[in-house]
Amino acid sequence: MISGLTGQVVSNSEGEVEIEVGGVRFKVFAPRRYVRQLRLGSEAHFFTYLYYNREEAFELFGFLSAEELDLFKLLISVSGVGPRMALNILSAASPDRLAAAVSQGRSDIIEKAQGVGKKTAQRIILELKDKFKVKKISSSLGLEEEGVDQEIVEALSALGYKRTAVKDAVEKIDPKLTKLGERLKDALKKIK
Repeated sequence: MISGLTGQVVSNSEGEVEIEVGGVRFKVFAPRRYVRQLRLGSEAHFFTYLYYNREEAFELFGFLSAEELDLFKLLISVSGVGPRMALNILSAASPDRLAAAVSQGRSDIIEKAQGVGKKTAQRIILELKDKFKVKKISSSLGLEEEGVDQEIVEALSALGYKRTAVKDAVEKIDPKLTKLGERLKDALKKIK
């Protein structure tokens, strides 16, 4: 099984990246917000999940963190949610926001993902709410009371920034940044 890849980005398009590793090219399906950030010729590292699809043989899904990979695995464990839908969900909401949505029972956030309706969003919440409590994926996924990103939203809103602009900026924070201060600085750079 391929559990990770590090290599040079040779092409990227909406939702997929080709990475060259030792002369071999791998097609990796990844959340769109990551793919947009990758530059041709840059080095990228992905935690990967190899999925067997009867129609198309094997597909490789990639994520920038082990926590997000764990979240992807939880999503595809839900009946009716395949890897493409799980990827759409992770493209529409950051792991922090998605975990908070499941914990708080907010199907509206999950419904924003392409191809996800109200019933599917509610099923995801129903089936994953208890698993989040058992697994305790990570505090970086927002499973603490409100999460680090919620603190950033509250702080920047208190400083007078529009809440919608702050939320958009928080969703665009570089996922490699994990400390509150780093994430706050990155959000400030991205506020429009």
